[in-house]
Amino acid sequence: MLAIILKQTCNLSSASKALPIKCLPQSFYRRMQRFFAGQYFDYRQISQLIFNMFSFDQVQLTLDRTNWKWGKRNINILMLAIVYRGIAIPILWTLLNKRGNSDTKERIALIQRFIAIFGKDRIVNVFADREFIVGQIECRKRRILVGRVKLYISALQLENGELLLVVSPQFNANAIQDYALRWEIETLFSCLKGRGFNLENTRLTDPRRVKKLIAVLAISFCWCYLTDYVQMAIQHLIGFGKKEEFKEILAILRKQNPDRIRVL
Repeated sequence: MLAIILKQTCNLSSASKALPIKCLPQSFYRRMQRFFAGQYFDYRQISQLIFNMFSFDQVQLTLDRTNWKWGKRNINILMLAIVYRGIAIPILWTLLNKRGNSDTKERIALIQRFIAIFGKDRIVNVFADREFIVGQIECRKRRILVGRVKLYISALQLENGELLLVVSPQFNANAIQDYALRWEIETLFSCLKGRGFNLENTRLTDPRRVKKLIAVLAISFCWCYLTDYVQMAIQHLIGFGKKEEFKEILAILRKQNPDRIRVL
């Protein structure tokens, strides 16, 4: 975890050169490969750890997908995260062994995993974009039907002329403002990728190993957020949650001696 934070990359070959340890970088690199190949991960406990790190109670969830391609392999991640102070906290994820959108069963399975671990009473809202709409949509004044489910619709014309439609199960005068919280997962993806840990630099393509890497990044991200160095850095920045700022925070962490970093 420290190697990825200090080197600011998920390329294991580069990360293996980050720590001042006695073994050769090549030996440490092979050790990291064996770790992701053979180490057992209890994802239920990892989710509970992250949840408890922030002392969450009732939460608003946001669901989205990020993907890229390495060679001929499509790496497609469906993630469920918790909305939190301008950022999203990763809590559950799954690797889709295909390209393109997730299907209904995959989305339901991810949310059911959350309910199985934390209970449905923890969920206040679930935010998702139009990719996650299922079934035929029939409009009736301010309500719409998706399948047999009645939903309310709110609309906002954007500056570019496009129409933003937001649907919700109950009437909500603040539906548009609430939907804006969904974008916090986009900020999370930016922190995990190009403006933070450079996830796309990884050469791991096996879905089981990529899933383990996401777990390491999730803990690393939360650790960075909660450590005193981040809190100190926030005081000199506009506000945590901006894409460019997380990269600055990681740069501060990289300058610290790993032996002096306070582990939570």
